[in-house]
Amino acid sequence: MPNKEDTLQMQIVNLLSKQNKGNYTFFSVPNEGVLKGAAENRAENWFFAVIMKLKKMGMLPGVYDLFVLKDGKSHFLEIKRHDGTLGKNQRIFKANVERDGGITGEVYSLEEAEELLEKWGIINEGPSDHHDPVYHFPLGDFEESGRANEFEKTLFYERSEDE
Repeated sequence: MPNKEDTLQMQIVNLLSKQNKGNYTFFSVPNEGVLKGAAENRAENWFFAVIMKLKKMGMLPGVYDLFVLKDGKSHFLEIKRHDGTLGKNQRIFKANVERDGGITGEVYSLEEAEELLEKWGIINEGPSDHHDPVYHFPLGDFEESGRANEFEKTLFYERSEDE
């Protein structure tokens, strides 16, 4: 079951997908924290070997959750629970990105993400000539079964009072 950070990230990805008129590129960065959490739930040593290999291939601790490129500017978005704070590696990553001219931001809710993405000029730019969907995240057989609409409604639109 996704934690609240996971759910919030999926909501933000949904927002970015729906708002994208072909004027920016974004993607998620599956980072060390995601893999560590998965590894802690497994007894097999092979999972740790995978993490070590990914580190050798350039996986960097502290990298923010989402990357958005627009108009030649790099934006990094870190998603936190309401009580979350940046870890040491995230603070180092933030400082390095800002030193090198990148833009960083941290959000704790979908509303904060919308405000920040608007402030950055990424979403809500008004009409565009681009009418085709830029991204579609298919859910395969799950989508074709008709259950995807209910899944998406729960995942992306319903929020509990404490989120």
